[in-house]
Amino acid sequence: KMTAKEMAYWKVEPLRPPASLLALAQKAIATYKPPTETVAGETYQTRVRTGIVVTSDEGRQADAAETFHADLGEMESAAFARSCDILGVPCIVVRGGSNKPPVNGKDDEQSGYEGYRHLSPIAARDAALFGVHLIKYL
Repeated sequence: KMTAKEMAYWKVEPLRPPASLLALAQKAIATYKPPTETVAGETYQTRVRTGIVVTSDEGRQADAAETFHADLGEMESAAFARSCDILGVPCIVVRGGSNKPPVNGKDDEQSGYEGYRHLSPIAARDAALFGVHLIKYL
């Protein structure tokens, strides 16, 4: 787990969407009918929810996940969210989860490379579908 000194050194801080955008996203979630997906013979119901997403340098994912009780690991939108924060531009990130943050530094079958390789295209499509739905509420 990251110490307070490490968090200060790495400038670790949460980036949260404005309450108004989060409220609109929650309204969109309440009315969204997500698709059912079948992967490797198993059927899953896509879920849309809010949660804690972490990003970190290579090798620090487990620390960040444990420190912030993360629901999902993420890298791609961190620079976008930070730039919006610096410029005072409200933003919200829609993320299709194809992996989970490692627990105790270890991947399980759904969070490692194999899980990512199979689930990533589905997660991207499902995030796009919800993103289109969310736009109706903005």
